[in-house]
Amino acid sequence: MMRGMYRLYALRGSCSLASHILLEELGLPFELKLLDPEKEEDRELLFSKNPMGLVPVLEFPDGTLLTQNLAILLHLSSRAKERKLFPEPGTIEHARAMEWMALLATNVHTAFTPFFRPGRYHPEEGEVQRLRDKAVEQVERVFSVMEERAPESGFFLGEDFSLVDLYHFVFFRWLRVVGVDEAHFPKLRRLAQAVREREATQRALARENIRR
Repeated sequence: MMRGMYRLYALRGSCSLASHILLEELGLPFELKLLDPEKEEDRELLFSKNPMGLVPVLEFPDGTLLTQNLAILLHLSSRAKERKLFPEPGTIEHARAMEWMALLATNVHTAFTPFFRPGRYHPEEGEVQRLRDKAVEQVERVFSVMEERAPESGFFLGEDFSLVDLYHFVFFRWLRVVGVDEAHFPKLRRLAQAVREREATQRALARENIRR
């Protein structure tokens, strides 16, 4: 890693895409280390950086390690306050933004887990498909709640792009993967498309070789 550069440990198309997009948005110098979970050496490297074995992991130029999207997103945005990517603490706007971020990090993210990682639930033979079907039901439920609350125009928090929009985009693009029709959520689709069209998002998608 070159002096003064960050390093982001990530998995292609995973939730770590959120931190990747933000690094691109802020124009910070960073190296992208895309890991292959099928390679033992990459798994060992990831566990050496995060004992939980999860991405993202952001390595600072001084060697400090930070995990969890929420922590990374909030920390990096706080160092670029002029971009106004997140409301100031102590305001109702900040609380509302945190409400969205917590919803995405918990209810939304975990809704996909049984689909992508059914083995975590130790299913009996023939139970994997049932787990995935239940996961899709939960995904549809939580996105329906968000669709109801999503704004008709602008971005999640008003007229300006924020971390909420960026984070939501990552999960919205997973709908196709699990077979959920995006057309069921027109307001959320509009919000996700606005993020997709940003130059920083396009750069991140290209670096991870994501075409959709």
